[in-house]
Amino acid sequence: METKDIVNLMIALLSACVAVYAAIAARAAVHTQRRAEKWSTNHDLIARASTLLAANPELLRLHGITPEELAEDGVEIDELLYAHLQLDAGSAYFQVGGDPVVLTEFRKAFLRSGKVQMMWKKYFRGNIFNPGEYARAVDAFIEQNRAEIDIPAKRKISPKAAP
Repeated sequence: METKDIVNLMIALLSACVAVYAAIAARAAVHTQRRAEKWSTNHDLIARASTLLAANPELLRLHGITPEELAEDGVEIDELLYAHLQLDAGSAYFQVGGDPVVLTEFRKAFLRSGKVQMMWKKYFRGNIFNPGEYARAVDAFIEQNRAEIDIPAKRKISPKAAP
C-alpha cells in the first residue's frame, strides 16, 4: 500500500467519524428541541387552564381541592394560581434545560414563606406536581427552612370571644 492510499484511507475514516458524530449531535439536538416544544406546549396549556380556574374556582375539585378548604387555610385562588405558576416555572426551567436542579435565590426566598410551604405540602406535592428531581429539591429546601405557617385567620373573632 502506498502512502497516497494510506492518506486516502485515513481521510475516509476521519470523514466517516465526523459524519457519525454529526448524526449523533443532530439527533441529540432534535431530541432537545422536541423536549423544549413539549414543555412549551404543556405550559401554554397550563396557563390557559389557570385562566379557567381563576374564573371558576370550582374546577379545583378535579384536583381534590375544594374552595372551602382553601378558605379555611386562608388561601385565595389567585395566591394558589400564582404559587403554582411560580413553582411550575422553576420545574420547567430544569426539565427543559436538563440541568441538575439548583434552586435560585429568588425561588428560595419564595419558598421561605410559610404559606407557600403549606400550599406545596398540602395542595401541590403529589397532587399537581409529579415526584421528581425538582419536587425533591423543593422538599429538601423546605425541610431545611421550615417556616411558621403565616396564614391569617379568615374567621372573624367576635368582640366577646377576643382575649
